[in-house]
Amino acid sequence: MQVVLFASGHAPHAARALQALAGIDPTVCVDVCGHSFRLLRIVRGLGVQPSVVVLVPGDRADLEELVRGRADLEDRRLLLVLPDDDAETVALGHLLRPRAVCFAWSPAAELRSILARMLLPVEWAAPTPRAAAGEVP
Repeated sequence: MQVVLFASGHAPHAARALQALAGIDPTVCVDVCGHSFRLLRIVRGLGVQPSVVVLVPGDRADLEELVRGRADLEDRRLLLVLPDDDAETVALGHLLRPRAVCFAWSPAAELRSILARMLLPVEWAAPTPRAAAGEVP
């Protein structure tokens, strides 16, 4: 699985996201970028490949820029690390439809835990008990 980290160049809390990435499965490919145009180019290049995108905007302006490109982020597993807990910032962040939201002050261990869960394969349909027992042809 591919992990893409967007960390704005002026996001002082981006180090926590990097610490969280350091503790994940070494077989996971990680791309790090600091500009939203590069992020969107990487995400477009992934096609339908499963991926997790970690977004660490430095301020509301970075977040607004990401929201403008949200069509390219649809159908991705998004972890959003918001720069503040202002109501407008939180509302803006939810326009991206992330799977999880953290804040700049969230500990690296919390981010690592969320990332580990997001990297698990998705079970689209659990087998019925009869199918699991081999009773259904």
